[in-house]
Amino acid sequence: MSVASEHEPVAPLREALASARQSLRVAVTDGEPGGALLHRYSERMLELLTPGAAQAVGRAGTEFGKLAIVVIGGLARGEHCPHSDLDLTVVCTEPGHEGDEAFGGWIRDLTHPLWDAGLRPCMTVQSPDAWLAAAAEDLSLCTALLDMRFVAGDRELVDELASEAHRRFFGAQRAAFLQRLLDEMEVRKRRYGATVYQVEPDLKFGPGGTRDLSIFEWALMARRNHPEPWDPTTVIKAIRASGVPRRVARLLGEARDTMLRLRAALHLVAGRTQDRLNFQYQEGIPAMLGFPDLAERPADAELVAAIETCMQDYYRSARDVLRYGSRVFSRCQPPRAVAQLDARIDERFHIVDRRLLHYGKDPFADTPVLGLEALAIARDHNIGLSGPTLDAIVEAAIAISEGDTRLADDPEAQQRFLDLLVDPSDVGSPTPVELCHEVGLLERVIPEFAPSRGRMQHEGFHVYTVDQHSIYAVEFLKAIARGDHRKDFTMATAVHLGITDPRPLYLSTLLHDVGKALGDQFGEGARIAGLAAVRAGLGPEVAGRCEFLVAEHQTMPMLSQKRDLTDELLVRDFAETVGDRRTLDELYLVSLADMANVSPEYLTSWKLTLLDELYLRTAAEFAKQGRRETSARRPRPDEPEGLPPRYYSLFDQHLRRHHRRLLDELRSSDLTTLVDVAEGSGAMRVTVVTHDHRGLLATLTAGFADLGLEVVAADVFSVPFEPRIALDVFRVVSRDPGHQRPLEAELAATIQTHLSERLARAPTGDSLREALPPLPNRARGRQRGASTKVRFSEDPAATRTIVDVETIENPGVAARISRAFAALGLDIEIARINTEMRRVDAVFYVSKLDEQQRTELAKAIRANLRTRRR
Repeated sequence: MSVASEHEPVAPLREALASARQSLRVAVTDGEPGGALLHRYSERMLELLTPGAAQAVGRAGTEFGKLAIVVIGGLARGEHCPHSDLDLTVVCTEPGHEGDEAFGGWIRDLTHPLWDAGLRPCMTVQSPDAWLAAAAEDLSLCTALLDMRFVAGDRELVDELASEAHRRFFGAQRAAFLQRLLDEMEVRKRRYGATVYQVEPDLKFGPGGTRDLSIFEWALMARRNHPEPWDPTTVIKAIRASGVPRRVARLLGEARDTMLRLRAALHLVAGRTQDRLNFQYQEGIPAMLGFPDLAERPADAELVAAIETCMQDYYRSARDVLRYGSRVFSRCQPPRAVAQLDARIDERFHIVDRRLLHYGKDPFADTPVLGLEALAIARDHNIGLSGPTLDAIVEAAIAISEGDTRLADDPEAQQRFLDLLVDPSDVGSPTPVELCHEVGLLERVIPEFAPSRGRMQHEGFHVYTVDQHSIYAVEFLKAIARGDHRKDFTMATAVHLGITDPRPLYLSTLLHDVGKALGDQFGEGARIAGLAAVRAGLGPEVAGRCEFLVAEHQTMPMLSQKRDLTDELLVRDFAETVGDRRTLDELYLVSLADMANVSPEYLTSWKLTLLDELYLRTAAEFAKQGRRETSARRPRPDEPEGLPPRYYSLFDQHLRRHHRRLLDELRSSDLTTLVDVAEGSGAMRVTVVTHDHRGLLATLTAGFADLGLEVVAADVFSVPFEPRIALDVFRVVSRDPGHQRPLEAELAATIQTHLSERLARAPTGDSLREALPPLPNRARGRQRGASTKVRFSEDPAATRTIVDVETIENPGVAARISRAFAALGLDIEIARINTEMRRVDAVFYVSKLDEQQRTELAKAIRANLRTRRR
């Protein structure tokens, strides 16, 4: 057994590690390529690790048979990040069994100094035979065999293991291994998404991240004729050896450098292992990357611009890793036993191995519209584009300089693009529209779309960039058109069936956020939509409708979530704004497509219920055709009496009768509170009947919060007879959606008991004015707009004041806001409360307030929502 010689450490391990990380920090800030700086850092980690490993091997002697220590993973490939796990494997022929104190003690002696120094050793023990057997089932063990790099011990043992692994899994036998890598990529795609254009990307496992770098590196290693460790100094040479063009190798190498440097910067900013580039860490990235002229404490606008530049670099690099890494991977596949089929389409294109390939040197340079035709042909034949054809289309698009409107002014190009845009049959990943954007043709057909490419959305709601969000919104409409969502979006499916010309709808959906990049989401967006419609030959009337759809695409979500939908004047005014049923249908679908693609959690069933309700009420308004009801609704003898008209239009006859029974039961019993629970559309309906008093709503909302229930809506009524009885109808959702709720009767009993106890000790009168303790400060990073905002407006009849409150999410926020109203003796009629992304957006209707009352209320709300200073 040849044992590596022992080395004396050049400095205590902890100090040496700190020095290595500081050197890495300087290299990152100085702009050194990511591959080179992480290679040097990895080598330094191995220098620090080797002496202790060699000493451990020496202490073991022959007690555990043949023994060696190897590193695997990013450290073995020279891509180790500063706070990543130190992946070590002990290979030995006679490993200790479970409970073997001698072997356990030896492992502890090896790893404890590493832990004490601030490293994160991740230790596994393998016998050669067990490792090889397990690698047949476990992909991570298989890639570890490919990665492993000798550190100390019996080198011959490691070489024999590498040779046997190569014979079984790699080289001529690599087909199964490469397929396992493809399967793993599909699993990651389902979990992390298929697009690089995410506003908080995962730099390791996300599309185009460092795991995708590993994929093509493993493929290159597997295609070799003999086992050979990855050499970070010859990356371009290794890529070129696969047979891809020099340009592809250069672009992929540059993308690799950017991704590795960015991930190292993220670790340094976070001070720990961190893969997801969250907003809070994005704020530290520009300074870590050494952005010139960035102030020590930059203004928000300056910092946002720097973050935007960093993210644009990320998107370009991640896209190139995906695009060109897959090309390298395909070149690493073993030769086919059967010759590839070559099917001719016409004099310009043929199909080879289910990929569209063009004849000739480059037909796209002189005729860039041919790129759109190629996408259509690939769609029609359900095939992909070959690498050379994809490159040729990209180069042709790049050759069209800024300001060159050749494609934008070409009627054929416009028609071909619209055909791709509205065709619902183009499924796949990427879809033809996504591919059109990826190769750069979309922004040549619609030049105003170019600033949206990779444009960040910093408000915290969107998970995709402006361009990807917009494309996904279009794909959502196509899924609706195909009937894919007929169960989840029944209304939308029915509405889409009535769309006779989808072009205005789909064009407006694509461009609904295009104005964001220009600083005027609605005004500039509407102008661009109208211009694009005219270029597409849709005519001035349709262009005007596209302008309207883009300008008003947030109106339906705002009205449905924040306003009283039983207000006939509001619905009538909205109908007059929309103009006709066709425009209503289109606006509803644009709004829905937008909401459905903000994030997976954004469009809740409650929001969908409200949007559908506004659509139906507006459609009914159009159906009246000028007929107006003049007689007020009168309550029946078996319904509650003395309530405002909106009560009788809000609830159907069955519910009104049920409410009357609850009121009668409370009056005739000794109970102080009655609660009824029923499943509702999008949220549970909880009806509370109790004796009315000041501050009641604040107490009830606090009680719901105690039980893990979040109030999303409240309709508050008070029967005007003595004794006054409150009839409050809440819509609540569980704060933990995965929590299994009890049966309705059990839940009603639980809520009733808890609310009764709460009401018995609730503050009343002047005690409602007492100061509340400050809330915890939960703002993260530079949480823009973190302070509480209070805005006032009036309903269409100018009889009620609408109070909009925006604040940071905290326990009991709704109760604190309600208490501010009660302290001033103000009765809330309606409450709508939305909580997401650590923000609360609440709306309250009260009787009309004068200026002094508004000032006092705003002051009271802010006082109740103040947070502790950090």
